[in-house]
This record gives sequence, C-alpha cells and structure tokens, in this order.
Amino acid sequence: MDFDLDSIDTLSASEKGVEMPVKDLAGTQMTDKGGKPVSITLKGPDSETYRKLTRAQVRKRIDRAAKGDKTEDDALTAEAEADAIDIMAACTVGWAGINDKAGKPIPCTAENARQLYQRYPIIREQVDLFVSNRLNFLPVSSKR
Repeated sequence: MDFDLDSIDTLSASEKGVEMPVKDLAGTQMTDKGGKPVSITLKGPDSETYRKLTRAQVRKRIDRAAKGDKTEDDALTAEAEADAIDIMAACTVGWAGINDKAGKPIPCTAENARQLYQRYPIIREQVDLFVSNRLNFLPVSSKR
C-alpha cells in the first residue's frame, strides 16, 4: 500500500464533526418517537476545541500541584468527571432526535449537552468513547 498522508488526516473530520449514532444498552440504534434515528455530531480529539480545553485542564492541574494543593481524592474525581463533561459538551456540534418528554426538539447548546451527559451516563459513555477514538475521524475511504 502506498503511503498517503490524506488517509491519516483526522484533523479535518475532527474540526467538522462526525455523526455518532446513539445506542441503547443492547447496542441497538435508538430512534425518537417518530422513528427517526437519534444521533449526536461531535468534534474529535484533534479539533482545536478539544485540544484547547485539554490544555487548560492540564494547566489547572499543574498549577494546583505547584501550589501544593492537597485536594481530597473524591473532589478530584468529581472535578475530573466535570472536566470530561465540559470537553464533551464543547465538542457537541449538533444532534438529531434529542427531544423533551413532549417530543419537542431540545436545542443543541453546550449547556444542554452538559445536562444531557450529566443526566444520562449511557450517552456520556458513548460520546466519550467515540470522541477519544481517532478511527471515527479518519476519512471514510481509510476506515476499515
């Protein structure tokens, strides 16, 4: 196989965003009340959004360590979870089929995404795994 840099370009799709199907616990694609597939469009790990937030969070931890901060493990765990949710929310660029109980679409905003990921760990886990896997952000012709 000939080497082709474009075949490993994860930056383009990471910036644009890729649609992730939302699945139930059995691994079946979820649908809304109208039978349409539920999906979330996400920026990837090579997007500027993801990298900028990751760098800020690392800086925060380095600053804390430099100050000798002895924050309790439970607080650090909660903070790490909140930081991860912040990254996922910032990387959420759109969705389909995310509706309220009345069936009305919930606007895709960073705050609504944050609430979705806090309230529904099954979705948060899917988003986390999807965003962290660069294979999801390869050009279609390069995916195996």
